[in-house]
Amino acid sequence: MSKRIERINFTIRKELGTLLSENINDPRFSTMTSITNVDTSPDLSNARVYVSIFGEESERISSMEALYSASNRLRNLLSKKIKIRKIPKLNFILDNDINYSSEMNELIDNVISQDKNKSTLSD
Repeated sequence: MSKRIERINFTIRKELGTLLSENINDPRFSTMTSITNVDTSPDLSNARVYVSIFGEESERISSMEALYSASNRLRNLLSKKIKIRKIPKLNFILDNDINYSSEMNELIDNVISQDKNKSTLSD
């Protein structure tokens, strides 16, 4: 990936983070949403925007629907903030890494507590 595309990805990620917190008034949208990564195509036609949404599955689904419906508006707002020849089409993708990590930590904590209980009972 070129340095130029890396800078564009970083800038889109930063500006979208700001725009999401200030410009989406959709009740379906969760305020616990963050942009984790942006991957823009070399021709600037498309950008995959990875979002992490903390909450229940129903909240994640409704927030993704709100993002899909706001994508053109967000693209328009981005065009006013970023000066590049072409603002890419925004394709939002749910990033479940944080949720997966949280679930794994919970499972590990459960195993550790069960192990402590077994060792206490055997003493």
